[in-house]
Amino acid sequence: MMSNSLLERVKEETVTTAKEQVAAASSVAILCDGWTNMRNEGIITFVTTVPRPIFWSSTATGAESHTGEYMASLIKNKWLKKLVQ
Repeated sequence: MMSNSLLERVKEETVTTAKEQVAAASSVAILCDGWTNMRNEGIITFVTTVPRPIFWSSTATGAESHTGEYMASLIKNKWLKKLVQ
């Protein structure tokens, strides 16, 4: 289906551009925000700044509490792994 292949291509281009911007940046900050949606589902969104903000990912957390330890594990296992892939 054309829409799926176009969406996948745009996603790949966007991820590549974001990785290039992070790699070229002299400083990087990771911002994360957690909340619950209208269905009371936990959501955490990650934004990277280089200093321009770049949306990085959004994660449904289910019943997991948004503790500092949990947020740190998400940064390590999601943000850093995406950066080096």
